[in-house]
Amino acid sequence: MPEEFFIYHEVSVEHVPRILNEGLRASEESYRSGMEADLETIADKKNISLPVRRQDCVFCYASLRQAVEMASFETGAAGSLPPLLTRSALLVIDALQLRDVLYVADFDIFSEVIDLRHMDSPDNIIESESYEAALSNYAESVTPFKAFNSIAEIDSAFRRPELLIEKDISPSNIREVLLCKKILGAGWFSSYPALPTDE
Repeated sequence: MPEEFFIYHEVSVEHVPRILNEGLRASEESYRSGMEADLETIADKKNISLPVRRQDCVFCYASLRQAVEMASFETGAAGSLPPLLTRSALLVIDALQLRDVLYVADFDIFSEVIDLRHMDSPDNIIESESYEAALSNYAESVTPFKAFNSIAEIDSAFRRPELLIEKDISPSNIREVLLCKKILGAGWFSSYPALPTDE
């Protein structure tokens, strides 16, 4: 890994000022809590070593490419209805001091967990045979970040990698905020050390 090592976290733009003051901590979203409790139960039942509690983790992208692909930057034309998804910002996190508490897992498998739990008839691209199998597959995918020598290795090992950090991230680790606007089909990035007051 290079001496400079950055990872990326997506947040709603309106949360950026608070995060820059208070830091980044695990989300309190409750819709995943049942699945994450099931994950621990299955891992324990099958003797799978699960080094982190997913519900206590901050989730990040390993590469800017993946972060941009997954983020929602649409703002719409003047006077249009607001987009269905909240406009995103990407936090650029200096992760050099976090490497020993970083884990990588396959988010596509956790997507299967979500689908198998909530859909009456999951689509045919799901590879896991059952909800329990998807939980097992995800638990087995959790790997210490230091097991890899490059982001390219991570990309080749996982369909859609997610980084798990079971630790709050201090404001001092947040180096930049990336914003993107799309106007009349054109887009560009803006980089700020803090969110502009007119946003």
